[in-house]
Amino acid sequence: EVGHYVLHSDLIGSFHPQSVADWSRSILVLDEETYDWLEWQAYSFAAAVLVPRVSLKQNFRNELKLLQPKIDLIRSKGLSVESSHD
Repeated sequence: EVGHYVLHSDLIGSFHPQSVADWSRSILVLDEETYDWLEWQAYSFAAAVLVPRVSLKQNFRNELKLLQPKIDLIRSKGLSVESSHD
């Protein structure tokens, strides 16, 4: 929730919530894509602040090892890794 406060304080302020109920009603007007984007930003913020650096690096290396065969396959077909996200 701190991530929402830090990242989205302008948005929160524009709703002028006076209570938790006000805030809940304000959230209901957001479309699903916007809501999901705001949540992703807050989760990413929390991860950057809370996850120990050593654990993050190790998990990243492990995930990269798992993805490497797919990356190699994409490159062997002459495609860019970036274009494979679509």
